[in-house]
Amino acid sequence: MSDGEQFAKFNIYEGLLVHVELGAKSPTIQEFREFLAGITQLLDNGVPFTFFVDASQLGTVPMATSVETVTFLRQERPRIAQLMKASAIFIKSEFVVGLLNWVFTLQPPVSPNVVVNDAAEGMRFIEQHMTPVHVDGVTTHRNI
Repeated sequence: MSDGEQFAKFNIYEGLLVHVELGAKSPTIQEFREFLAGITQLLDNGVPFTFFVDASQLGTVPMATSVETVTFLRQERPRIAQLMKASAIFIKSEFVVGLLNWVFTLQPPVSPNVVVNDAAEGMRFIEQHMTPVHVDGVTTHRNI
């Protein structure tokens, strides 16, 4: 982005939950490809994970990102099925939801997925696909 802000910020929690926050500005195709490259790196790690995308600030994206996404999902389908245990996408923009619905019509998700307009709902969904682990009286979650 022109002001030095990244379009996609990846945070990984205990190797289990990947939280991606997308910026408010519409990405360039190159910035969107860098976001997809970040997902490729996660898949290259070979470690199962759950995926939460916070796109709540995003208002629009170029239509070309839909084609990029369909191509990416087709190419990475086997690895996504193996490693991405569940995903939730938090979106407020009806435009972006419409594009995502089009993408999922052409290339349906291979692991449990939900598109929500409430972050807490998305996190509850993700946690359903993790198993609780109790260590020293503290409950954490692990990927199933």
